[in-house]
Amino acid sequence: MANEQSPQKKSANLSVDQMQSGIARIEKRIAELEAYDVNTIGQDNQTPTDVLRKKVNSTLQDIL
Repeated sequence: MANEQSPQKKSANLSVDQMQSGIARIEKRIAELEAYDVNTIGQDNQTPTDVLRKKVNSTLQDIL
């Protein structure tokens, strides 16, 4: 069993404008996730799922 350490939490210290921009970006990603047809998971390829995962991760990294 691997000894996993949780990443250090760090405050983003965002301005109001940065928070509003970040919220808008997250809302866009949420809309993409809601529009995704989960019934396609496991069929031929995982590319759409991988793309969405990467977009969400990238958005969160950019904001925080």
